[in-house]
Amino acid sequence: MNKSKNFTVPFVIFRRVIYALLIRELKTRFGEYKLGLFWIFMEPLIQLGLFIFLLGYIYKRVMPNMDYTLFATSGILTWTMFKNLISRGIVSIDANRALFAFRQVKPLDAFISRVSLEFLIYTTVYLVIAIALAQLGHQIIFVKPLEFITCYICAFLIGSGLGLTIMSFSITYKDINKLVSIVLWGVYFISGVIFPIKMVPPEYRSWLAWNPMLHVMELTREAIFPGFVSSIGDLLYLGISTILIIFLGLTAYFLTRKQIFLQ
Repeated sequence: MNKSKNFTVPFVIFRRVIYALLIRELKTRFGEYKLGLFWIFMEPLIQLGLFIFLLGYIYKRVMPNMDYTLFATSGILTWTMFKNLISRGIVSIDANRALFAFRQVKPLDAFISRVSLEFLIYTTVYLVIAIALAQLGHQIIFVKPLEFITCYICAFLIGSGLGLTIMSFSITYKDINKLVSIVLWGVYFISGVIFPIKMVPPEYRSWLAWNPMLHVMELTREAIFPGFVSSIGDLLYLGISTILIIFLGLTAYFLTRKQIFLQ
């Protein structure tokens, strides 16, 4: 009986800490900043409107049997979540450092609560925008619903793993955070967020295929559009990449956790 109790107590403490940190993050995100909720919807919608205006006519001719609005929406919403997991995850320590004076609160708890909130927020945004598009007459068909869910979860885990890795290394290398937004913009254009990989010359596709987020985008489109067949999407590669990135993030954290507390 005592052994069972000893096993469950740490889990109960962890659950309560995560819940308390989630509530704190929620209040900080939407309490102090009155336009926070508005901007969460506007950020992907502005991108969506811009690319539909600039590229919609072109893609309507290149991909006549595909709804470019849905194509761009699936990419932009997934990417926005991925980007925010990294950009907000890497500053979770600084935002919650005062709480580490409490023995129960660990830096990893602060990170988990923050990325969990981002996941919940952008999943809600995804659902709301999808329902709105369906009401506007866009036909949303999940040809492979399990593949769609798998890709979305992989995007979450990849973003979390990279965010944890960068957060851990930023303890030693302070300037790394400044490079993140620049690098993310570069990765944005090689991840197939707003265009299919088949538009890239064949000789370059093998290089781009190393990017797991490209596989997320391609397989997501396969799961949504009946006529879309990816020339590069590989679910096995995506799964292996996701596991390796999560492992890298956890390893980086456990190697630097003492330095985090000493700062």
